[in-house]
Amino acid sequence: MQEAGEEIDGLISTQSKLQKTIMDITKVPSNGYKGFNILDDNGNYKTTYEMLKGIAEVWQEIGEEDKKMGTNR
Repeated sequence: MQEAGEEIDGLISTQSKLQKTIMDITKVPSNGYKGFNILDDNGNYKTTYEMLKGIAEVWQEIGEEDKKMGTNR
């Protein structure tokens, strides 16, 4: 991107912030409190479908945990 003249300052920190946010809100017992990673093993974003599917798999559990703890992730 930089070679194409695009500004990349802040891009990496934004990516890691988004990744951390999603992982934090999807930490549940069924995934060992590791959360869902929106990046693949190569560090590329997963497809939108993969992200939605991964979050959907823990969505109900997130809601149940929030009710018990009085939180709202």
